[in-house]
Amino acid sequence: SVAALPNLGSRGFWASGGSSQVFPALTVPGITKAFAEGDEAQIDFGKGTVTNLRTGEELTGNKLPKEMLDILEADGIEGVLKQKGYIR
Repeated sequence: SVAALPNLGSRGFWASGGSSQVFPALTVPGITKAFAEGDEAQIDFGKGTVTNLRTGEELTGNKLPKEMLDILEADGIEGVLKQKGYIR
C-alpha cells in the first residue's frame, strides 16, 4: 500500500485505500523522482522521512503530529480510547 504521497500540501492528511481502512500520508517533496517502479521504502512517520531502500536516498517531509503517532501505535483510535479508559 502507499504510505507517502507527493505534494498533497495538507499536513495530517489521511488517505483511504477504498475500504474501511485508512493510512497516514506524508507530504514529501521530490518523492516521485526518487523512486522507480518496484522500489521499496522505509518510512519513519515520527521523523517525516522516507528512504529508498534500493538507492539509500532519504527524503524529508512533514512528520506526523504526536496524536496521530499515538493512534498508529495503538492500532487505531479504539486502542487510544481503551488506553485512556474511555471504553473497555
